Amino acid sequence: MVKRTSRVAGWAVAAAFGVVGLVAGPAVVVLAVVAAVLGAGTGFAVAARAGAPRTPAAVRFSAGGIGGVLVVAGLVVVVGPLAVPVAALVLAVVVWRRRNVLVAPESSVTDLRRLSNAELGREWQRSHLWLCAARGADELDRVTTLRRHQLDEIERRNPVGCREWLAGGAWAAGDPVPFLGI
Repeated sequence: MVKRTSRVAGWAVAAAFGVVGLVAGPAVVVLAVVAAVLGAGTGFAVAARAGAPRTPAAVRFSAGGIGGVLVVAGLVVVVGPLAVPVAALVLAVVVWRRRNVLVAPESSVTDLRRLSNAELGREWQRSHLWLCAARGADELDRVTTLRRHQLDEIERRNPVGCREWLAGGAWAAGDPVPFLGI
């Protein structure tokens, strides 16, 4: 509960700084944001024309960059010259936390069997992050083995639901819980 509350508070503070940056930030910042939005839109249009899918990761990356510019602009308006070291410190903490969170644990099949359906679904989604962040063949092998065990557990719990999920275009970070039945 504390983790969720702190996450919501962090997003609220970032949004407030972003609004301040958009409203009171220097004109150069507003132009940079407009250019970033136009650039992201153009990139997505070119990708769509080429038949490439619009991945959620690309959308989040674009939105994060645009939002980051606005938040830093808001910090500059509110805090002044201290904004740059404050932003660097926040970015360092976020990167450090992500790096530590994105390390796949050693897991076994019996551990997966102890999870509820909702927990198994969250672990499936979390393992996608580990897969994306894997560094090196050993870590990639460990994560793919874990995901294979997770798929086996999903299928063991509800074979029909698992087939429906996969046939319905399940994607690597998708949520299998609706097909497991809670």
